[in-house]
Amino acid sequence: MKNTQNTENKIYPAILNCIPDGETMISNAESAIKETLIRAWDAYANFSKLIAGIYSLNYTNLTK
Repeated sequence: MKNTQNTENKIYPAILNCIPDGETMISNAESAIKETLIRAWDAYANFSKLIAGIYSLNYTNLTK
């Protein structure tokens, strides 16, 4: 029995090292969610600035 366990440990450590543990997976998911929210907020802010700029241009044209 010990021989099979030793050979398994010698054969599969590279595969086992590629699989992250639960904490790593959770932290990766959290950082991905945070990055997505930050990018969405930046896109919303830029879109708001664009709309405000278009509105101000139309307003200045209407007041001439």
